[in-house]
Amino acid sequence: MKGGTDKTRNWIISALVLLTILALSAMAGCGKTQNQQSNQAVSKIRVFYNPTWTGTFDLLLVADAKGFFKDEGLDVEWVNLSNDQYTAALDSGKIDFAPGAGYTYFINAYNKGLNAKEVVVTSLPLNPGRGLIGEGTGLFVLKKSGIKEAKDLVGKKIATTTISFQGSWFLGYWLHQHGVSLDQVNLVEIPLAQQIQVLRSGAVDALLTSGPVALNLLASDDSVRLFDQADLAGNRFITNLGTMVNGNFLKQHPEVVRKYVTAIAKAADWANGHQAEVIQIDINKGYITPDQVTGLYGPDLSKVRWAEHGLQVEDDIKFWLGLDEDQGLVPKGKIKVTDLYTNEFNPYYKP
Repeated sequence: MKGGTDKTRNWIISALVLLTILALSAMAGCGKTQNQQSNQAVSKIRVFYNPTWTGTFDLLLVADAKGFFKDEGLDVEWVNLSNDQYTAALDSGKIDFAPGAGYTYFINAYNKGLNAKEVVVTSLPLNPGRGLIGEGTGLFVLKKSGIKEAKDLVGKKIATTTISFQGSWFLGYWLHQHGVSLDQVNLVEIPLAQQIQVLRSGAVDALLTSGPVALNLLASDDSVRLFDQADLAGNRFITNLGTMVNGNFLKQHPEVVRKYVTAIAKAADWANGHQAEVIQIDINKGYITPDQVTGLYGPDLSKVRWAEHGLQVEDDIKFWLGLDEDQGLVPKGKIKVTDLYTNEFNPYYKP
């Protein structure tokens, strides 16, 4: 009887030991799973950044400073690239997100085979009368040049930062509206730092520019602006810049894209109620200087408006597509507006 009792006791002890081992193993496995989930919850993304693109990165700086990226589990690596690397870096996978993509520029790149879509409005829309950023790219001449209208530019030399970027097409569209074609003028690329100098020296007859350079010219008494980008859109509030995402990245990492868009949507809505704080974030980051604020954003910051929820507007994109088609940059009817953008990753989107 005692032997049976001992056997029973030993069996119970063995069973308890086994259960303890299994429980400890399960706890260890559970801990490992939680750590893995924690690691998987944070996604590192590579985002294009160029500090010379004034007005382009306000919402991204807000999303970073206010923790909206972090809230979505995103760890942002800012990739500072020059203009000529912009699209190639997205196409090659060097960057995952390319903010500052003007629809006019993107449409042209898409027509040439770029596999990408725009997913959210990340920059200030055109908003006439608010400030330089609201008015966009402008064409400047010296007052003493005698150039007063489009026909006076025939055969003249016009400087711009990058010929292959959309400013040239804005110029072409404006010239076309006034009976002059883009091939009747001579475009030359001049770095930002030298643009005012070459205009005032007479090395060029006109300058197509934006940002601080345009701000300096507007504040001077020796130059005049012939047109600005807002004129092309009929002086209305219109979205014109968004974030491009590579098509393959979009397909492989839809949740990461959703997190990015959500963070930007939060930043846009916060920014529309805290305009002065947005500008202060820009200043703190060294993106702009205090003396540039009024010229760039206007005297009344309460009038500065970003696109609500960062949502893209189909009619706005349709306008920019029409601009490209009118200039022969893309064949009419070849590209549909829905080929170019999607709001599906935006939590505020209602089909």
